[in-house]
Amino acid sequence: MGRGRMIILFFVLVLLLSGCGKENQPTFNSGVNENSSEMRDAIQDEEKDNISSQEDREILDVQQNVEEEKQQLIVAPFLGKLVEKIELPSPIMVMIENSPAARPQIGLEDASIVYEFLVEGGITRFLALFYENFPERVGPVRSTRPYFIQTALEYDATLLHVGASAEGFHLLATSGISHIDQLSNGAYFWRDLNRRAPHNVYTGKSKLGNYLDKLDIKLVDSIFSFKSVSFIDQQRTKEADKLKIRYWGGYTVEYKYDASKGNYLRFIDSVPHLMEGGKKLYADNILVQYVDTNIKDDAGRLEMDLIGTGKALFFKNGYVFEGQWAKEADRVVYNGENGIEWQFNSGQTWIQIVPLSTKIDY
Repeated sequence: MGRGRMIILFFVLVLLLSGCGKENQPTFNSGVNENSSEMRDAIQDEEKDNISSQEDREILDVQQNVEEEKQQLIVAPFLGKLVEKIELPSPIMVMIENSPAARPQIGLEDASIVYEFLVEGGITRFLALFYENFPERVGPVRSTRPYFIQTALEYDATLLHVGASAEGFHLLATSGISHIDQLSNGAYFWRDLNRRAPHNVYTGKSKLGNYLDKLDIKLVDSIFSFKSVSFIDQQRTKEADKLKIRYWGGYTVEYKYDASKGNYLRFIDSVPHLMEGGKKLYADNILVQYVDTNIKDDAGRLEMDLIGTGKALFFKNGYVFEGQWAKEADRVVYNGENGIEWQFNSGQTWIQIVPLSTKIDY
């Protein structure tokens, strides 16, 4: 074979080999792009799964924490709601004065239940129950009367007071009630020298520290039936966004319903009843309990019949319910006209004890 022909055959062979190479050469760029897209999709799906799983875990963690917190909370028997702790080992009730010279008071805003009773002279006095909360300062503290003692016995409470009427001292000695009298146990009280005596006696949590440490823890049951959500049958109830109680002696108490807060602002003689520091008083439930009341001596001291049955009014959510109270054994029960016990809103309750002749506008 000649040299020329060999050169020609060599070029033909090169061309053939080049053509085969192009046909069989793998398209690496195209393959890499396709595989990268699939990988990106897989990675994104995995990331979404991870995010979703993380969110689920966070939600579960929050739910678990809420459940654990609920398990740690305690039902407040006199407030009808969950609280972190109960301040006192057993209930304490304090006699708090309400003469003009005693105002502004302090501590009523922290009470679970507040009773208002008439005393001599056409003025009233408060019996405030503390259990879920107990502030550092409560007062001014004044003397007690038999009907206050009878009420404190319903709660098996320790009664704090400064002296008593003659019959009050007798009932304190014979009833077995736990009580602390400032006249004989002054260490648990103090006098505020910035206020005039006798309207300047106070007590509080720190002052009672040693006494509270000695108290046995009592399991306390709620005396009221609480309901978290109230449904009002408007055909069987009356609207009552205001009420005025005209006590003997020209003293008046008013409550005005605040729909935005769902409770009642309290007034004394047409002005808001303010505590020290200017804090207003609000009631979530208001009971008016009519009792037979009589003047028993020349000093104007009163006696009240707290045993038996009588008329009662119940105010909540801007409505009034008519019914009756009944006490035959340990405590008073408040029922509607249908005989079913009233259900209370959670929060503070004010119980206004009034003579049968008391005029109430609502």
